[in-house]
Parts: sequence; structure tokens; C-alpha cells
Amino acid sequence: MAVASGSEASAQAPTGGPAHSRGTLGRSAIKVLRSFLTLREGSIVLVTVATFIYFAVSAPGFATGSNFKTLLPYFAPIAILAAGEVFIMINGEIDLSIGAVYLITPFLFYKLSVNVACRSCRP
Repeated sequence: MAVASGSEASAQAPTGGPAHSRGTLGRSAIKVLRSFLTLREGSIVLVTVATFIYFAVSAPGFATGSNFKTLLPYFAPIAILAAGEVFIMINGEIDLSIGAVYLITPFLFYKLSVNVACRSCRP
């Protein structure tokens, strides 16, 4: 909009007061939250954070360092497998058989170790 020299600016120009900035901030926060939740990863992160907050509030010893040290050995193998699966998915291969391999590995290990132990016991 062109303004003639010597005349004042239009009355439609925003004043930029605190009420206007709060409304814009709220709208932009809602827009960011909505775009975050439309991502597949966004909803997973939100559910994980909500679950963590729930257990931290309901169980007094949940958010302690000793509890994380106790749980870490159980999460480490799954984290290692997940890291390998991420590389497969980044390359465009969709190979989700890692769950089946993870489930059958203890049985194969048991069968192989029993057979090796029995062969060494024979004269």
C-alpha cells in the first residue's frame, strides 16, 4: 500500500502490542504442535513422553538413576538391533525380519550348544 508523502499511515496497521503477540504466539505454537503430530515419529515421541511422565508421577522410584541403571541391560540389546534396522530402512530396504531372528536366536543357540556339549562328552 502506497502512502503519500506527508500523510499518516493507515489505521489498519497492526499495533504490535502484547495482546497481539500473545495471540500470534499461541497460534504459532498450535501450528507447530499440529505439524509435529502429523509426522509418524511425532505421535510416537508424544506417547513416549506421556508414558514417562505418567510413571514418573505414579511410581516414586521410577525417575531415579538407580532405576535407569537397572533397566539399561534390558534395553541395550533392543537398542543395538534397532540401530541396525535404522541403517536398513535408510537405504530403502524394508526388511523387518529382525524380530523373527531375535526370537529364534536363543533356540538356535541352545540347540547348537547342547549338540556341541554332547559330542564332547562322547569317547
